[in-house]
Amino acid sequence: MIVMAASNDLITIFLGLELMSLALYVLVASGTGSSSRTRRPSSTSCSRVRERFLLYGIALLYGATGTTQIAKMASSSRSRRCAATRWLVAARCWC
Repeated sequence: MIVMAASNDLITIFLGLELMSLALYVLVASGTGSSSRTRRPSSTSCSRVRERFLLYGIALLYGATGTTQIAKMASSSRSRRCAATRWLVAARCWC
């Protein structure tokens, strides 16, 4: 979680999310009982869908701005208002 909070790049945010979800997979799998066995497949499949949506949103943002750094995205979106605005709105809806 600290990696995600301290990052200034979308790729680092995604890697921090992956590290955090890896720890959650271990916690879910280490549980005992029938409820933990039923949660294992559902938690991994839901998180994979979430990660794919996040990657698609990151790809849309990269396509609109040409960078994955958050500060450069903000400055490039101010300079290129017309074409990039539609991409940024679509990417924000996905993320």
